[in-house]
Amino acid sequence: MQTMKLRSIQAPGHAAELLESFIRSEGHLNYESRELRYERELTPTLEKVAQRWLDDGGVWRAWTNDREMWLWASEVSLALSRERGMPVMEVRRYDEYGNVEDSGTWVRVRSDEWQRCDG
Repeated sequence: MQTMKLRSIQAPGHAAELLESFIRSEGHLNYESRELRYERELTPTLEKVAQRWLDDGGVWRAWTNDREMWLWASEVSLALSRERGMPVMEVRRYDEYGNVEDSGTWVRVRSDEWQRCDG
């Protein structure tokens, strides 16, 4: 991928769109789930996690079903995106207590279609 195009996918707005696409595809959310838009809606622990990701140049999105809460945080990997010729993100999913439930590197192969990268 061209360097300028790759850098544009690292921009917070585009990185957030990629994360939203990932969650739609891989988040396994049910119809009861709703998105949390503001840090103040998060548990204190997740609020700290979200702020840490923002401070490091990442993005986050959170969802709840009023019984559980999840936060996905990610950053685009410029090197892996260049190597694969498609957007690649490092993604972590946290539970409401700030524990990492899942972590991995994912490549978007089509709009709203993601595949986990092999080691």
